[in-house]
Amino acid sequence: KIHSTWEVGTTVRLIEASGIISVEGTVLEYDPPYRLSTTFRYLGDEQTQKDAPSRVTWDLTPAGDVTVLSMVHDEFEGETATLDFVSDGWPFILSNLKTWIETGTTLKPTWE
Repeated sequence: KIHSTWEVGTTVRLIEASGIISVEGTVLEYDPPYRLSTTFRYLGDEQTQKDAPSRVTWDLTPAGDVTVLSMVHDEFEGETATLDFVSDGWPFILSNLKTWIETGTTLKPTWE
């Protein structure tokens, strides 16, 4: 589950069912329903825990009868362990989001 008050400057955490905090960041921008930007630290791996926070920004843009979603993950300090890790994760998450919106079901994670 994601926990936050969504106020700029407050913490956002992804807490697994086991109670482990796997992602932590700070809300940078929150302009519902158009934009959400947070810092991002993946804490679920020993190597990524050493990395400085990066930034994730989600934008929703109306385009006629549809809405365009764009997501940018940037502000990495070079070729970090976090960059390597999320390069595999974000395509699955975005594809899963699309599948859920279109069908009401989710994909099975490839790492299970």
